[in-house]
Amino acid sequence: MTRIVDTTIRLLSQQPLVGTISTARVLEVAEILDTSEAAVNSLLRRARVALETGITIEGPSGTVKMDPATHHTIRNAYLARPKDRVWEILQTFPNQFPSDTGGACDLIKSPRTNKQFTPQV
Repeated sequence: MTRIVDTTIRLLSQQPLVGTISTARVLEVAEILDTSEAAVNSLLRRARVALETGITIEGPSGTVKMDPATHHTIRNAYLARPKDRVWEILQTFPNQFPSDTGGACDLIKSPRTNKQFTPQV
């Protein structure tokens, strides 16, 4: 896989840019890109592991869990109505999985799935 730094050095060393930027500056840019690319790759690896294992956070509406197979969230749902400028919670439905698109994909079985699933109404 071609790295950003390699492509940048190659482009900066060709016409019409060759000679307009000093070698020291090209190497400076390469070092910055190399460091940035390593940081981004590290962040992407950590995000991928979090998604594969199922991440859980505490939010204002309660616990939200990422389903590892679908990357959909499992969260509380609420039936509410406005009353005196605030929401009046009529009923709470804990740990709801999206019923419309939840079972449409399985990224563990088919990790290369790259499709937007939309509910059939």
